[in-house]
Amino acid sequence: MAQSQQQAMDNVYEDLDIKEGDKKIYKIAKERNKATKVVTQIKQIKNKDGVVMGSSRDIEGRWKQYFERMLNEENPRSIIADENPTLGMVSDIDRVKIRVALRKMKKGKATGPNESPVEVWKCLGEFGGDMLWYLMKKIHQKEKMSRMWRNNFIMSIFEEKYVQNLNNYRAIKLLPHTLKLWERIIERR
Repeated sequence: MAQSQQQAMDNVYEDLDIKEGDKKIYKIAKERNKATKVVTQIKQIKNKDGVVMGSSRDIEGRWKQYFERMLNEENPRSIIADENPTLGMVSDIDRVKIRVALRKMKKGKATGPNESPVEVWKCLGEFGGDMLWYLMKKIHQKEKMSRMWRNNFIMSIFEEKYVQNLNNYRAIKLLPHTLKLWERIIERR
């Protein structure tokens, strides 16, 4: 078995050594690259009435319409018990709470537009926790957040078997991990 595999590999290398071998190398590289791609481009989708659309302008408009409806739809909200209002100054953000929130953040998650994963903060250890504390304290005091942190991506993920029907997709929003950390800290307060 091993000898036949070795013979096959020798034959491939001999084919690649000749002048026409360059074309084969590019073809192999192109096929391997194509195999790594997960996302496929959808060339046809259905409109609201179920009619198939093929032009890229119509498809783009349909996606825009779909996401606007989905993202601006009001959902029922749970009623929160009335709490006594906080009077006076709100306490500062605590370093310990930042470190706890950072520890609870999962590794290996998709990053947002700034492509900065949570592992960056985690690998900085105590120094990273102190930097985050300083940043979040400044945001809390000024009540203003960097525009870069507020940017996000909305991606559609296919779930069902009919590709042309947009109702078979769900949307996820990819946020910067630092913003997720901020939200987690504020939520726990």
